[in-house]
Amino acid sequence: MVDFLVQSFLDQLYPLAPAIHTPSFLADLKDNRQSRDLKFLALLISVLVVTLCTLSGAYDRCKELDPAFRYATRKEMLEAGDGIVRHLSPPDYYDDPSLDQWAYHFLLMLACGNTGLMQRAYMHHAQAANVLKQKDLHRVGSYHGLSKIKQQLAKKALWMNFTTVR
Repeated sequence: MVDFLVQSFLDQLYPLAPAIHTPSFLADLKDNRQSRDLKFLALLISVLVVTLCTLSGAYDRCKELDPAFRYATRKEMLEAGDGIVRHLSPPDYYDDPSLDQWAYHFLLMLACGNTGLMQRAYMHHAQAANVLKQKDLHRVGSYHGLSKIKQQLAKKALWMNFTTVR
């Protein structure tokens, strides 16, 4: 089911919200990074959640594929995914902000908006903006020393965050 949802995200949502670097994300997923890196696990959960909350066909297909799929509504599933990450996060989770954390909050902002949870969408938007601010990505000098991939992701993150929910 994870492969189906990730592919659905890449095919249908990524063109509208390119919040990840696809080759890196897929390599990390294949390497099972989510089992040892909480920030990547959060990112993976957000990809799955935004796909299920945004694409009705994906949600319906998951219910068909897995009769034990226990979420009666998209909101219930969103609450569970967000709750898992909040529960697993150690107290120092935000001490070293990353673009994975930005993507997690940005994608959950979209999922919340698509399910009508606007106050939570605003909260995730503010947290995404805070990650960018902590990384000083609004300053040109902060891009020095970043790889080309990280620079591109950072620029996309800044502008996607700037042009969404206000």
